[in-house]
Amino acid sequence: DAVDLLISKTEEEAKQKVTSVNTNNLKRQNFDKGTHQQALEIVENDEALQESYTTVLFNPEWHKGVIGIAASRLIENYFRPTILLTESNGLAVGSARSVPDFNLYEALKQCDDLLEQYGGHKAAAGLALKKENLEAFTQKFEEVVQANIHPELLIPVLEYDIELAINEITPSFCRTIQRFGPFGPENMKPVLYSKNAKNKYPPKVVGENHLKLFIGQEEGGLDAIAFNLHHYLEPVQDGKPFDICYTIEENVWNGKVNVQAVVNHVSVNVEQGEIVGLLGPNGAGKTTTFYMMVGLIKPDKGRIFLDNLELTKEPMYKRGQRGIGYLAQEASVFRKLTVEENIKAILEITKKSKQQQNERLEQLINEFGLEKVRYSKGDLISGGERRRTEIARALAADPNFILLDEPFAGVDPIAVEDIQSIVAKLKKINIGILITDHNVQETLSITDRTYLLFEGKILKAGTAEELAEDEQVRRVYLGKNFELKRKKSVDEGS
Repeated sequence: DAVDLLISKTEEEAKQKVTSVNTNNLKRQNFDKGTHQQALEIVENDEALQESYTTVLFNPEWHKGVIGIAASRLIENYFRPTILLTESNGLAVGSARSVPDFNLYEALKQCDDLLEQYGGHKAAAGLALKKENLEAFTQKFEEVVQANIHPELLIPVLEYDIELAINEITPSFCRTIQRFGPFGPENMKPVLYSKNAKNKYPPKVVGENHLKLFIGQEEGGLDAIAFNLHHYLEPVQDGKPFDICYTIEENVWNGKVNVQAVVNHVSVNVEQGEIVGLLGPNGAGKTTTFYMMVGLIKPDKGRIFLDNLELTKEPMYKRGQRGIGYLAQEASVFRKLTVEENIKAILEITKKSKQQQNERLEQLINEFGLEKVRYSKGDLISGGERRRTEIARALAADPNFILLDEPFAGVDPIAVEDIQSIVAKLKKINIGILITDHNVQETLSITDRTYLLFEGKILKAGTAEELAEDEQVRRVYLGKNFELKRKKSVDEGS
C-alpha cells in the first residue's frame, strides 16, 4: 500500500491508499504497544529476572513484525541486552537489541551451539532456535553477558552534541540545523543540552503518555514535547531547575511556524550541600522511601542512583561505603557500648590509620558536645545525646549524603534546636541531607525544598514557603491555620 500510495495516479486513489496505510500503521502501533506492555509485566513480576544482566522472553502470540521495536522500547525500562522471541514454523524466532558499546553479535556467537541461525551486528540481531533449547539458551546468554559486559554499560548515558542557552534556539538556528539533513542512522540529528531550565507554564499530559512543556531559563522560552515521558510531570512542576537534552524541529500549526524541542531526557538533581524534606501523613510512604534508598527493601519499580552509579541492586553496606549515611527512626545506638565505643565501631571499619581514627574520634566528640558522656553507655544517655551520637557515628564513615528518619522524635525542644543547628552545619560542609519528621514546623524551618507525599505519590514539591501557601497542601496535610516560622539562627547555620 505504501508503494502504491507513492505512485497513485489520481487524488481519489491516493486518499484510499492513505486510509489503508494509516489503518495498518495503527494496527502495528497497537501490536507494538501490547507486546511491550506484556513483556514489561513479565519482568516486573519476576524478581529473579529483574536482577538479571539480560532480558530474554518468549511468547508464541507476539507478532513477528513488531518484536524488534518492542525490544528497543523494553531497554528504556530495563537497560540491558534484550531478546524478544515468538513462534514461527515451529521455531522460536526473534530480535535482539543491545546497549551501546556491548557487542551483541559476539555474545550470540558464543551461544551458536544452541542456535539454528543468527545474524546481525553489534547493536541488533535476528535469531532462531528450537523451542526445547530456550531455557538453556537463556541461561547461557545470561552467563556470557555477565562475563563480558562492563557494569558501567548497564547505566544509561545520554550523549549530547553541544550545550546551548535556550534563548539561542531561534528559527534561524533551526533552519541552519536542517541544512545538515537528511538525518538518519549515519547522520543523527544533533542533540542539544541546556542547564538549569524551568517549566514556565503548568505542564500537561497530551495523548496517552506525552508531556507538553514550555521550557526556559532567565531569558527566552521554547515549546517542548516529551514523548513517552509523562512520568516526569510531577518533578517538573515543583519549580526546581532541571537539565534537559533535546532535538529541535519546526512545528507548523495553522500556517504558523514555531521551533519546538523534542525532549530526550529530563534530570532532576539533588545536590550535596542541600537540605531536602520529605513530609506526608502516616502511611504516605516516607519511611518506605527511605528504606528503598538505603537498601532495607527493594523497590517494585524504578531505580536508585548516586551520581551516575546505580545502587538498586547493591546491599546496604555497599551503599554506606559509597557515601550514604542513615539515621534510623528507632534508637540505633548500641545500648551496652559507650558513646566513644559507638563511634569507634564505625571508624575501625574505615580505611583510616589508627592515628587518623583517634584524631577523627576526638574531632567528632568535640564537635557534637559529647565529652561529658563519652564513657556513658548508650542506655544511660538522653534522647538528644543519643541523636548527637548517632549523627556523629554516621559522620565517622565520611558520607556525602545522610538520610535522617525522624531525628526530632523523642527529644526535648532544646535538643531539637541543637539538632537543627547540626543539620545546618552539615550543609555547610557540603553534605546533602534528606530529612523526614512528624514535627513539620521544625523540618520546614531548615529545608531548602520539600516533597509532600500523599497516598504513595508526590503531591507537591517546592520551598517551605511555597508549600505553606499552597491551598491543596494546607487542605490535605498542614491545616488551614498553619503558619511557617523560619528560624534565622538555623538558616545562618550559627
